[in-house]
Amino acid sequence: MMMAGANIVRLNMSHETEKWHAITVQSIREAGNKMYEFTSEVYPLGVAMNLRGPEIRTGSFHSDETSIGYAKLKEGNMAKLVTDDMTKRAGNAKCFWISYRDLPRVCRPGDRILIDRGAALLQVACIHEKAVTCKVIKGGIVRDDKLVQLLDSVISLPQISEKDTKHLKLASILECDFLIMNHTRNEKMIYGIKSRLKHIGSRICVMAKISTQQGIENFDEILNSADGILLDRKSVEVDVGSEKLFLVEKVVIAKCIKMGKPIVLGFQVCNNETPDIDMNLIANAVLNGVDAIFLKTGSLNMKESTQLLKDVDRVCREAESARWQKEIFDELSHKVPIPLDPLHAIIVGAVETSLKSSAAAIIVTTTTGRSAALLSMYRPRCPILAVTRYGVVARWLQLYCGIHPLHYRDEPGVRFFAFQGNVNKKIAFNEFGQISGETYRKEGGKWSIQNENVNLAKGDVIHYYVYAQVNEGVHNRGEETFTVEVAQNLLFHDNFDFFDKSVWKHEVKIPVSPDYEFCVFQNDQHTFLADVTDGLLKIVPEILEDRYGENITTFGTLMLSECSSEIAAECTRKATSFNILPPIMSARLVTKETFNFRYGKIDIRAKFPEGDWLYPEMMLKPKYNYYGPNYASGCIILGLARGNENLIKTTDGCIYDSRRLECGFRINTSGNVTNYLVSETKENGPRWTKGFHIYTTIWDSNGFQFLVDGKEIGRLNPPTDSWLHRNNFNTMAPFDQEFYIILGVGVGGIRVFPDATTSSEHVKPWKNVGAKAMLRFWHARDQWLPSWRRENKKKLAFEIDYIRVWSL
Repeated sequence: MMMAGANIVRLNMSHETEKWHAITVQSIREAGNKMYEFTSEVYPLGVAMNLRGPEIRTGSFHSDETSIGYAKLKEGNMAKLVTDDMTKRAGNAKCFWISYRDLPRVCRPGDRILIDRGAALLQVACIHEKAVTCKVIKGGIVRDDKLVQLLDSVISLPQISEKDTKHLKLASILECDFLIMNHTRNEKMIYGIKSRLKHIGSRICVMAKISTQQGIENFDEILNSADGILLDRKSVEVDVGSEKLFLVEKVVIAKCIKMGKPIVLGFQVCNNETPDIDMNLIANAVLNGVDAIFLKTGSLNMKESTQLLKDVDRVCREAESARWQKEIFDELSHKVPIPLDPLHAIIVGAVETSLKSSAAAIIVTTTTGRSAALLSMYRPRCPILAVTRYGVVARWLQLYCGIHPLHYRDEPGVRFFAFQGNVNKKIAFNEFGQISGETYRKEGGKWSIQNENVNLAKGDVIHYYVYAQVNEGVHNRGEETFTVEVAQNLLFHDNFDFFDKSVWKHEVKIPVSPDYEFCVFQNDQHTFLADVTDGLLKIVPEILEDRYGENITTFGTLMLSECSSEIAAECTRKATSFNILPPIMSARLVTKETFNFRYGKIDIRAKFPEGDWLYPEMMLKPKYNYYGPNYASGCIILGLARGNENLIKTTDGCIYDSRRLECGFRINTSGNVTNYLVSETKENGPRWTKGFHIYTTIWDSNGFQFLVDGKEIGRLNPPTDSWLHRNNFNTMAPFDQEFYIILGVGVGGIRVFPDATTSSEHVKPWKNVGAKAMLRFWHARDQWLPSWRRENKKKLAFEIDYIRVWSL
């Protein structure tokens, strides 16, 4: 198959066992090694694992001895689709199992159900508690474990299944090159896959398989998040119709080329187990600019598959020679924004030169594959020869149009490697540099030196020399330079497809200084306070007495298991006199043990809670109290809108309710806590608590910039003597250290709600300096509690859709 023209082999996790797939990958790698032995050339055959994805499938057909493994559905007959797991392996033509438990709930009489991409078509006739009776509109043979599509029903499936998560780990162990996410519906599915890969320490190219109408509707966001696109023509045709399929193809291909991301078109090769493919469709796909052709060979044997590959390879070569590359290049190059970055400018110049000189090839050496991929984006007339030392890069580049990856393996005999370098300072030969090291063996396929004690910034120039011992000779190329370029990399993201306990830890305590909130933050056993549902993290406060009985606030005792504080008063409290228990339970989630960063861009898409005296805790706090405790080391407020519907300061009429958004930070200087804030007040229109918004904070060595939905709210820049007003500190101090993320819901306290305010004509019931503040808040519950109970408490939730953090 490799000799016939195969570049990538797909493993379909919907079929066969994990052991079978592991043996297959081993066979692929062995075949590549044998080719290297015979030809001295490395053939970079890529391996793509196609995840099962959130899908609906049939069970097994084993109850009819005359048709084991399949059922023949006849047009006009009735068939019952059941969801009871007892019938999973006992299917026949009259009754068989479907993997979707909610099938009776989502179906309506007249809805159409397609099986195995058109092998059979059913129409719902009658709905039962755990089954649906259908009439066969189009008959055909249906085999075990085939795909089921509900054409007219609105379904809800998980973003990523538990089996997919298991297969991700297998892909990492097998060192697969690509992951294909089946039935991708939105960007969350892609970010969910990438998040899991990051947690297991694996870097695999993630491709989105577009096979549904929902995937087409959300294509732009999917394209932004995925590394490549696979368009399943057969499945898309079912949703959009054959008359619109060509249009979908053209739009998808054009958008992918413009973004510089590979686009693969999937073709169904077999029809009723016989080869049936229109080569004209493949030729047109190549003419439209597709990067690769995906052939679903089905039940073809090796001889038939090899012949098919040869035929398709020949057609693709003919179609490529008929493309008008000059027109493609002119159109793409004119759409690139000016000015270009240096690499992009070199790429455009190289392609233009190759066209004008009728070059036979463009040769590029690459470490990451980026320069070769950019060359492919402009579709040069000649082939691109990408030379790389890294097998994974060579296999990844198999996906791109016009690239012929050459995997160059190091010559034997290299015994020693050394590096000496200075930052922004020339270095002489045999001089020891600021960055110094030597090694006698490779690690991860690289001769590498690491030095974590040197801080580098964008624009720094490293002056260095290297030398290597090969056999008995020593080689040195003299002084060279390298300029540091800092790219914006995604450091952290969570799409909340599930509650990731390895990332988010509960802060468990009864808060005292410095904010004295009127709530207790409970542990992860209290899932009713914080959990993930429908792809959203929801944090919902709860009245303590609603959960543990009347008067516990006044007479009870609170002893927190898993308390995260070292202060005794924050772990245990007995209600005495006016010192009652916190009347509200809430949750506070932190990444202190798992993720911290200094300087970057953070995006949070969230909806704030509604209810009097509630507020969202969406903050960054320092990992270490380097400048001191209690805000002496700072606290960054990423966004805050109070939950009150009408909160006005009586002295000046200033608005403090859900119409006002605040961002900024708090610091404690000389014992006084100071708020530095930017704000925006909506006197008309929807309040900040009424919908989702994207809250963005850009934090760098020059200060802070705060944006909402892409619109700037304001900036905060440090004075020359720093925020701490001390000349011997960095001007950004205390915000020059690592901070972690906090998410939670706060209640009352002495910091957020100003005194001398009225809420819906009720005077704020406590004073921020009062010893009985929490007691007065609780005694006034008849005033604020009705605002919490509206719409069955649905408005109380602080809902977070996703969080993303980038380096700058």
